[in-house]
Amino acid sequence: RLQAAVDAHLLPFEDELVGAWAAEVVPARDKLKLRILRRHERTGLIKVNFDSALVRLLREVRYFLLIGREVPEEAEEVYRKSDVYRVWVGDLEEIVRKYNRVLTELLPVEE
Repeated sequence: RLQAAVDAHLLPFEDELVGAWAAEVVPARDKLKLRILRRHERTGLIKVNFDSALVRLLREVRYFLLIGREVPEEAEEVYRKSDVYRVWVGDLEEIVRKYNRVLTELLPVEE
């Protein structure tokens, strides 16, 4: 009985939190439209610009799906491509790391 009473109080609170989270899905999804590579103005080095809000969205959708919770269609659509994003970001990070290493190791005469 105590479990049922606790559930009765927690479920509306959980629904409210998930609703607030769902409102953040579209702005996070829109981060996919940003440039994936950014150049630092002063140093000229490049960095991969895969927004942390997207990383968080992908992680949270995964956990919601694992516990059987429904997620908004927009979130599920982004999540379906999570393996592709992971591979692309990993590959880009490696390329950027090598590119930046070449830039930082150049001698002044080689520039």
